[in-house]
Amino acid sequence: REAGDTKIVEDSENGIYRIYYLLTPMHREEYNSVDIRQIFFSADAFGTKKEAKKAADECLERLRTEDFSASAFEREAKENSSDDVTKNYGGLQEKLFKSSFTDESADIRDWIFSEDRAGGDVRLIENDSGWFIVYIEKIGEPAWRVQAREGYLNSKFSRYVSDEGDNYVINFNSDVI
Repeated sequence: REAGDTKIVEDSENGIYRIYYLLTPMHREEYNSVDIRQIFFSADAFGTKKEAKKAADECLERLRTEDFSASAFEREAKENSSDDVTKNYGGLQEKLFKSSFTDESADIRDWIFSEDRAGGDVRLIENDSGWFIVYIEKIGEPAWRVQAREGYLNSKFSRYVSDEGDNYVINFNSDVI
């Protein structure tokens, strides 16, 4: 089967037709997932892109003096990153896939997932919004394996919540989530 293939299935007993359209053929994501730390220097936060670059260069030099250790990167991210989501986690983003990135972040995605990447690699990357210092924390398992495991665990958790929902009151705090 190929993308774009269609199949029509007739249920003549009930007078129903189902049309199936194949978006993508069956495949596995063979590349490895990646854990990174990032520090974002937004042009908006620093006034100009030039000032953001200056701050990124200064941060990069501080990181270099500490041999780009994960703890130094975590501290710098918490203190300096313009990304309010990742800065709370020391810039850490785990089990990233190619699909985790938007078109705006294509340069970051392409560098992270290039074949010659290894844990400990660091790079300063520019995009339209500012500058990113990206640190490869770890090259993980094949993406397909991570996706399969997480899908299984999510479905198991959903069944558990569904089954136990009748016995307990389950409250979700969206501010924490």
